[in-house]
Amino acid sequence: MDSRVLKEYLDKNDFPIIRKGYHKYLTFEGMEDSHTYILKEGTVKASVISNDGREFNRIRQKSPILYRWVMNAVRYEGYRW
Repeated sequence: MDSRVLKEYLDKNDFPIIRKGYHKYLTFEGMEDSHTYILKEGTVKASVISNDGREFNRIRQKSPILYRWVMNAVRYEGYRW
């Protein structure tokens, strides 16, 4: 998808903007979430956290991107890891 088309669509419609703090999470694996997040600007980082608490960055992607697509990719790659 051409990112300009997505950006224009976001600008035309009045979607709520969620700003998260540094080291805060939008969602967690296994948490029921019926929302689809679109990163309008910045960088999204999807990580896998091991049982002992270590965090491994799996994907870093610049905006705009569908956040749910990134999380699905992390789930798929995480199981193969």
